[in-house]
Amino acid sequence: MERLEYGQEVSELFHFALQATEMLMRTHYGDENDVQDPTSIKAHRGLVGRSWNINSANYSAAKSMSRHSLIARVLHIAMVFNRFNQWSQLETWRPTLEDVYAIADHICKNFTQESMSKAREAGDDWNTHDRYFIRDVLLFCEFERAVSYADAPSILRVLRYWCLAFRGASQHNYARECAEILLKWKYEISPELKKLLSRAWFVNRWGKEGCWIAADLYLEQLNLLVKRVFIAQGSGVTADYIIKKGLACVETFRQVSYLVSRYFGNPDRRRKSKELSFKEDLRVLVEDMERHQLHKELQKRLVPDMKAKTPGVSAIFDVMAKGAEIWQDGKWSEFLKATTYDEAEGYPIGFEPDANEKNEENIVYLAPGRVTDVLGEEDVAG
Repeated sequence: MERLEYGQEVSELFHFALQATEMLMRTHYGDENDVQDPTSIKAHRGLVGRSWNINSANYSAAKSMSRHSLIARVLHIAMVFNRFNQWSQLETWRPTLEDVYAIADHICKNFTQESMSKAREAGDDWNTHDRYFIRDVLLFCEFERAVSYADAPSILRVLRYWCLAFRGASQHNYARECAEILLKWKYEISPELKKLLSRAWFVNRWGKEGCWIAADLYLEQLNLLVKRVFIAQGSGVTADYIIKKGLACVETFRQVSYLVSRYFGNPDRRRKSKELSFKEDLRVLVEDMERHQLHKELQKRLVPDMKAKTPGVSAIFDVMAKGAEIWQDGKWSEFLKATTYDEAEGYPIGFEPDANEKNEENIVYLAPGRVTDVLGEEDVAG
């Protein structure tokens, strides 16, 4: 496609979240090692009896499993911090605000990038993987929080890390999309256009604080209502009908359906009925972590890579470190050449480096030549 000077592309956020759940599954699901790696999502999925297909994981199911696993890990950290040995002790514990602050401070100090390196050096793959998982799911939760409050700066902050993580998980299209957004926001668009684009990202159906959703998610909801719920029968299913329905007030259809459903005795489905099963799932996960002595003293516990030709190779890796290596290994230069626009040469830039040229520092680009110039050294380092 030729560059359109009068148009502005907007990458949509719900599809980033959709791909992020797939990234979590690719990175932390585990394979043949679920018995040897009790920190994998596959091990936790088996413990709580989830039955979704990993090859086409449902977004809600994958997100729910990741969040439940994260909550259970944080609860077990609280148990270890308070020297509890049983779930019943945690169940009867009534923390004060100071207790919560103390545990949060403990997590911030002891679950850093440095602690991940120490766990890896000690050969404790269980605790290493556990820390990677906590970091990655917390980033996903931060992204969702930022969407809920229409917080564009925080979203851009998360995309800096996902630019590396998507590469490490072999989701190269979305890694390039993250880099494109970061470059565009930092170098190309004006402050006024930044405000406009950030507002185009979000929709608030209810007009309440903290109830924003991604614009493309709202579009998917409208598609569901128009094409599935309110679709005509028989020969009435035409393109003209769908266009006409799409132009109608779909929110009115939604409200009418809700009122009619309530009138005929179909009540709201509240979360109260799910709380007992949710609590039981957390108990099972926490007790399994206690049985495996997680979040305690580091031990030598290898999760072997079954695909490695030599024995003793760990299957645990840092998806962001792997992504940074891929970006630096020529992919960043390729991305710049493919996406940089020059009025004289056109779009994209057409030159190729000499095949024998190993030092690319002599090549002049229209933007900085290293991924860390855009992401920041502190982001790449952790």
